[in-house]
Amino acid sequence: MKSKPKVAFLRGYFLPRSETDYMVHVGAEFDLHVFSSRHSRFNLQDSPVEVKRLPALEDLYDRLPRGLVRYVQGGIGKAAGFDGVFFGLEKALAGFDLVHTSESLFFSSYQAARLKAKLGFKLVVLQDEVYPFRRQFSPVVRHVRRTVHAAADLFTARTERAKDALLLEGVEERRIRVVPHGVDLGMFAPRAPDIGWRAKAGVGLNERLVLFVGRLTFEKGVITLLQAFCLAQRRQGDVHPMRLLMVGVGVEANALARLASQLGVADRVTFLANVPFAEMPSLISACDIFALPSIASRHVSEQFGHVLLQAMACERAIVASDCGPMTEVVGDAAWLVPQNDAHSLADALRTLVANDIRRADLAARGLQRVRTLFGAEHVARMVGDAYRCALSVTRRDGVASSPPSLVTARPA
Repeated sequence: MKSKPKVAFLRGYFLPRSETDYMVHVGAEFDLHVFSSRHSRFNLQDSPVEVKRLPALEDLYDRLPRGLVRYVQGGIGKAAGFDGVFFGLEKALAGFDLVHTSESLFFSSYQAARLKAKLGFKLVVLQDEVYPFRRQFSPVVRHVRRTVHAAADLFTARTERAKDALLLEGVEERRIRVVPHGVDLGMFAPRAPDIGWRAKAGVGLNERLVLFVGRLTFEKGVITLLQAFCLAQRRQGDVHPMRLLMVGVGVEANALARLASQLGVADRVTFLANVPFAEMPSLISACDIFALPSIASRHVSEQFGHVLLQAMACERAIVASDCGPMTEVVGDAAWLVPQNDAHSLADALRTLVANDIRRADLAARGLQRVRTLFGAEHVARMVGDAYRCALSVTRRDGVASSPPSLVTARPA
């Protein structure tokens, strides 16, 4: 019996729990090994796949005072270019047929690119980033990117915008395949509103709940959301009262609490820290409207908005901003508003709170869209197709040559 190709998924400290939902299905066809650092941004305890921990530069973050971590990571990782440095990687990757790394600007991708010829594996590079030439000011990053681009047999771009970023950086289209995030449609599925979570948010019998889940940072649009909620609530009065539940942690947490008091809506806004992943379906099912009003800046943009898939799978109406590739994710299955526009967002919230039919229509569209395009098993098959193509790639004069089937058409 022929053995499965041995694949290393090298994701580093930024491996999200949600990504394992579809990678677990890749293991049906491939001998998949998922690697992360000992330090991790996300809780992976209930991951459906085993995650192997490697020593990494980021491990020192756990030994530093919390207030210093952001500055050390920004200086060493982001500014200097040493983001995602692993130790002992050559030994860990020995014997693999294919290595799938993340981002051509991360040092771990550079490490894999340098080991490729020696260890004889194929190299696939995941592209989330939608801004081309990100961190180009760093000579380390410039060298890392050039090396990875030359060595990669295939790129899996998370979105069409991520693909466009690669094209602008000079990567040939034949080496790019668009493969989105996936969501576990068994775990995230339509269900009745969760009474327990609505009680935690103080939701009354005739009130509607607006939910935000994510980092409490400016670029997530949290300040705009709070302002919009206040405007909408004032215009609604007692006719269609609302509650807002904001779940997450971040640098704006204290400022948001103060702003809620200043706006006079503190009694209608509830803040919670991160919720365990296993409870996310119940949390999302408790809301009437899910909001993600992200804002793009010169240096930062929403790269996908994976939580949107979870909200669509739970059949909840979505209000989102037209930030980056989020428009690709939701299509016509959400109410899109301009970024950083509290007035437009308030109008959307006010209309959806008062219109049961409109909410139900958006929710139904979202459920159909996520089942068609983003189911975990469907995305896993796309990953598998990419791996098979990469394993069949031949090299000519140091440049990857791949079959015409790698070119992907843009969705209508």
